[in-house]
Amino acid sequence: MGVALEFLSQYHTDGEEFLNRIVTGVETWVPHVNAETKQQSKARGHTGSPVRLRKARQTLSEKKLMFTIFWDA
Repeated sequence: MGVALEFLSQYHTDGEEFLNRIVTGVETWVPHVNAETKQQSKARGHTGSPVRLRKARQTLSEKKLMFTIFWDA
């Protein structure tokens, strides 16, 4: 709450110019997706066994990516 009051005070002092200097941002964790292609599925089959080709399958790995985005207000 202290930051909000400080922003309000600064806005009363500087007006619209203060708002033009504000930069906002957001962070989020995004799961890493591994898409398995038909060719990759085929490569896993045994040499002598018949191979059934499947559509690409997506699996969530244990890895996550951190995305941080900044923009002007």
